[in-house]
Amino acid sequence: MTSFQPRKAEKTIDFSHEELFPVFIKQDVQAKQHTELLPKYQDNKLLEIIKKTKHQLLFATDKLLSEDIIIALQNLVESDNNINVYICLGNIEENKTAIDRLKSRCLVRTGVSQAGAMVISDPHYFDKKGLAITCLESGFLLALNDQQIEDTYRSFCFHFWNSTNREFFGEIERVAKPAPSQVVLNDEYHKEAYFINPITFDVATISTPNLVKHIDSAEYSSLLSNPNYPDLNKQSVSKKAKIALSEQNLPSFVFESGNNRAWLLPEHFDKNKVNWVALLDEEQKKQVATKLDSLIEQAEWQLSRQPKTKDLQSLEFIKAECTDSNPLCIKDNKTLELEDKFCDSFDEYFIDEPLTFFKEQMGWDTDYLSKTVTFESRVHPPYLPKNAKEDKLKSEWQNIQNKWEDTIEKAVASINGLKVKEESQKGKPFANLLSQFWLGKSRTLSGYKTELEDLKTCELQSLSPSTRFEKESKLIALIKQIVQSGSDINKQTTYAEATHKWQRELESLEHDFKKANKAKEDIEMRNNQQAPSLKKQLNQLETDYGSKLNEYLASLDEDKRETLAKKLETLAKAQQFLKDKKSKKLHHQFNETVKQLTEKNRNIENTLSDLDKALTKSLNDYDIAADKLQNHKKNEPKIQAEDNSLDSQLGIKDKELSKFNLPTEDLPYGGLKLMVADNQRYIVVNHESELKQARYDANRLNAKLCTQKGDDHA
Repeated sequence: MTSFQPRKAEKTIDFSHEELFPVFIKQDVQAKQHTELLPKYQDNKLLEIIKKTKHQLLFATDKLLSEDIIIALQNLVESDNNINVYICLGNIEENKTAIDRLKSRCLVRTGVSQAGAMVISDPHYFDKKGLAITCLESGFLLALNDQQIEDTYRSFCFHFWNSTNREFFGEIERVAKPAPSQVVLNDEYHKEAYFINPITFDVATISTPNLVKHIDSAEYSSLLSNPNYPDLNKQSVSKKAKIALSEQNLPSFVFESGNNRAWLLPEHFDKNKVNWVALLDEEQKKQVATKLDSLIEQAEWQLSRQPKTKDLQSLEFIKAECTDSNPLCIKDNKTLELEDKFCDSFDEYFIDEPLTFFKEQMGWDTDYLSKTVTFESRVHPPYLPKNAKEDKLKSEWQNIQNKWEDTIEKAVASINGLKVKEESQKGKPFANLLSQFWLGKSRTLSGYKTELEDLKTCELQSLSPSTRFEKESKLIALIKQIVQSGSDINKQTTYAEATHKWQRELESLEHDFKKANKAKEDIEMRNNQQAPSLKKQLNQLETDYGSKLNEYLASLDEDKRETLAKKLETLAKAQQFLKDKKSKKLHHQFNETVKQLTEKNRNIENTLSDLDKALTKSLNDYDIAADKLQNHKKNEPKIQAEDNSLDSQLGIKDKELSKFNLPTEDLPYGGLKLMVADNQRYIVVNHESELKQARYDANRLNAKLCTQKGDDHA
C-alpha cells in the first residue's frame, strides 16, 4: 500500500464586507397596519345590487356557477315582470345550469370568452350602480363611477348584441342575431385583442400570473409584485424600478407609461378575451397610487440592490433574479470543497503551501452566502495512468531471469542424472572398476550443485553490472565443468564396461588356450606312445604275410610260382589280385589268409590314421586359441573420445555456452514497478524513502515518478 495519501489543506476567508447581488429581504410585517387597495369580492355586494334593481340589470361573466347569484336573479325577475335582465355568458356547456334556470325570464346570450365580470343596475336612471369584478371566486370589486358605467354599458351592449352566437329566452334557443342598430362605443378597451401589445407601466401591482407576460416595466417604475413572477421582477429590478414583493392576494392595477391611463385588470387577464377592465379616473388613480406607495413600503419583501454579506445576517432573503426560489440566509461559515489538484510531479505534491494551487478558486463569489468561507482541498500525488501497462523491459528481464533459472535447473537436473547413473551402476559387474573414480567425482558434483543453488537465488536485474558479469561467468564455467564431468563419467563408464567385458573374454580365451594346449600335449604323448608299436605291428604283419605267401607258393607247381609270386608280392598286391572272382576261386585258401591279414592291417592303419587326425586337429585348435588370445591381448580397451550428450541439454553449441543477452537497461532499484502509457514510462513509488533512488532511475530510464492510486481516494 502506498504511503502517499492526498494532502488536505484548508483556509478560512472573511467575506462579510463583500457585496451580494440584488435581493429581496423578508420583513417583519406582523406589527404593521396594511393598506387595502380594493375591497375583496363577496357575493353579498353583488346580491345587494341585484336585489335593488328596479328597471334593468346587465350582467356579464364567463361562467355563472354561484347558486346564490342564480337564485338572486330568479327572485329579481319573479318579483317584478317589468324588470329586464340581460346576461352575457361564455361557453354553453359550462353555463348549462344557469341558462336552464334563468332563460324563462332573462334574456341569456352565450359565446363571449371573458376575463373578470361586470354588473350594471338601472344604467339609465339617477340611482344607477355598477361593479367591475376581477374574479367571481376570489377577486376584488370596484364600484364604477358614472363615466365608467356609461363606458361599460356600451361595451356590454356591443358584445351582448354583436359578439354572442346563441340566444336563450323562455323555451326558445336560437342563433343570436345582431342589434338592429349600431352600438357606438365610448372606447374600445373592452374589445378582444385591445391589449394585444404588452403594456409598459410606470406603476403597477401584479397578483395574477396571466398578466405577467402582457406587461413590461418602464425605467424607474414602481411595482408591487409577487415572488412567483421571477421574469417580471428581474426585468423591473434591471430597469431601476421601485419594487417590493407581497405574498398577499392583491388586485392588479397598471398605470400605463406615457399616456396617463390606469387600469384595474381582471385576475385571469387574457389579451384574446373580453377583459372587463376599469379605466380609472384621476381621483381613483391618485388614491390607488397613494395606497400603492404605502403597500410597497409595507410589503413582506423589500429590495436591497447592493447588500453586503454582513447586512443580511440573521435575515431571510431571495434573489432578485429568481424570486420564486426558496428563501436564503447568510451562514456564519460555509465549507467548500475545491476541485482536487492532481499533481504532475512529486515536487508539486510536496509544495509548502498547497492552497497555492487553488488561489483562483478562493475568490469571492456571491453564491457563497456566508460571512466566512472555509476552503478545503486535497492535493493528490502524481498517479499512474489507468491505461498504464508493464514496460517491456520488465518482461525482458523476467525472460532473462527465467532463462537463468531454467539453465541452472537443467544443470542441477544433469547433476542429479549423473548421480542416478552412479547409483544405477553400483550393482553392475564392472562397478569395482569405477569405485575410486566415483568417489572423487561425486564430491565434485556435490560442490557444483551447491554453487548452482547459490547462483539460483540471484536476481540478475538487482545486481550491479560487475557482479552480474561475475555470476554469469561463474555459471558458464560451472556448466562447462558439469558437461566435462558428464563426458568423463560417460567415458569412464564405457571404458570400465569394455574393460570388464575384455577381461572376461580374456579369461575365457586363456582358458580355451590352456585347454587346446593340454589337448595337443595329450595327443602328442599318446601318438608318441602308440605309433611306433602300431608301425611295428604293420611291419610284423608284412613279415607274416611273406611267410604265408612262401608257404602257399611252395604248395603250388613250380611253373606257377614265379608268375604268381610277382602278383602276390605284397599284401596290397594280393588284395588287388584276389578281387578277380576267378583268381579268388582259384586261390580260395590263400584268399582267406589274405582276408585275415588285410583286416588286421586295416585296423592298425585306421588306428594310426585316427592318431594322426587327432594330432592334426589338436594342433589346429591350439593355433586358433593362440591366435585368438594374442589378438584379444592386442585389443585391450582404451578410453574413448569425449562424450557430448549433455551439450545440447545445457545449451552448449560448438563447445561454447551461449551467453545471456542481457537488456541494455536496468530496472528501477528496489523492485519498483516500471510502467508505460502512451509511450511515456512511469516508475511507481510507494514510500517517500524510495524517492531519492527513484529520481536517479527516472532520469536514467527517461521516466516520470508516480504512485498507485488507491480505491480509498479514487
